[in-house]
Amino acid sequence: MSTALSADCTPPKLLEKLTEAERFDLALDISMKLGLDVTPLWRTWAMRCLKNRNFQGARDKFRHCFSRLRLPANCIVPTLSNLLAKILKELARMDESQISLIDKIESIKQRRLEDRDTTAESSSHETSLLSKPTIYAECKYYLAEYGRVDDRIRFYVKNRLWDEAIGVLLEEPNRIDVRKVFLEYVVPHSSSTGQFGRLVEGFLKSDPDIVISTPYFKAIYEYCHRYHRYNMLYYVQSSIGDFLGAADTQVSLFFLKKPTKNYRELSHRLPNLEKAHENYRKYLDKLKSLSTRKSEEQAGSSLFINKSKIEVENCLSQIAAQMDITRNFALNEVSGCVNSIEPGENNSRGKTIEEDDSPVTLFEKDYKRQTFLAALVLIYFDLSCRTYLSKNGLDLANKLIDVSIYHLRAPSLGYHFH
Repeated sequence: MSTALSADCTPPKLLEKLTEAERFDLALDISMKLGLDVTPLWRTWAMRCLKNRNFQGARDKFRHCFSRLRLPANCIVPTLSNLLAKILKELARMDESQISLIDKIESIKQRRLEDRDTTAESSSHETSLLSKPTIYAECKYYLAEYGRVDDRIRFYVKNRLWDEAIGVLLEEPNRIDVRKVFLEYVVPHSSSTGQFGRLVEGFLKSDPDIVISTPYFKAIYEYCHRYHRYNMLYYVQSSIGDFLGAADTQVSLFFLKKPTKNYRELSHRLPNLEKAHENYRKYLDKLKSLSTRKSEEQAGSSLFINKSKIEVENCLSQIAAQMDITRNFALNEVSGCVNSIEPGENNSRGKTIEEDDSPVTLFEKDYKRQTFLAALVLIYFDLSCRTYLSKNGLDLANKLIDVSIYHLRAPSLGYHFH
């Protein structure tokens, strides 16, 4: 203190020395008399109380640091304040069984510190906040007092408290800021940390009929399509019973993945079409089990896709045809690549025909590639793999030419093998 009171000691140096000596009350008194900003002092004093587990003292002093202005309910604010983030971080790493500094001093006075079971203290440490009720209660206090809805969501997700996070999400499903933080933080974070399954399971547990959670599942679909996370999308669709969506996703995995050079390579993706076929069948079975028109309408769509029974039957025929074409051409070593057709409009992969040397399929948009597939079928397709220009190939080629079956839009192909 004598150093602090020397002749060359400026007010900032004096306040620094008082703070180091933890004479916060004296430092505050001097600062107020000099008209200085006292917020940093309150913050330092409050953090010191928090670290010493003087929770009530920390609460009292943090009140001087936070603005008490309440924002409108629909105000969009992106993230935690730095101070609130520091408080929650400090609390999250505390041990529930650790005693406070005041209790330690009292224990020393009463000669009881050595009787304490320190082994039990170290072994009882848990990473989950739910196992630390006192610490968790403090976290919830600061979130309730100074946090926003998106702050609470981020905190729960970061600490893997999925039931709590989903509870907050389902309270405000239509708020723009909540849906924004879900799409930009919750879904990517859960995916990158291996917690995505718990997120989906949590929604289904809290909202099994997917009534309130519909906006969030649509956001998941949007995220998966945007970043081409088709396996992740298929997991969600299978979990919620979206058979139409799951089938179309498997078709996308067959058709839109890294281009192949020939049908032999493409045949390795046939399990995708088998899963698509299985999901379309599940959808038709679901329709068959429903008796009323209202129920059929409820089962007749996914979150994004609507298809009639006839359209689904056409999908099944198309997939069956594509599977047989792929197997047959793989055995016959047909490349199926368009190398000599003049450049034209972009195809379904965003490339010009000249650039796209992948095998043509029934899922093409480009007319020239469609025509080329019909020619390949006419020449090479044979169920017995014994001849060219077979009757099987001629019949199927005529159907490809006469009926526009591409992209699942046309009437049933009527394609059946016996």
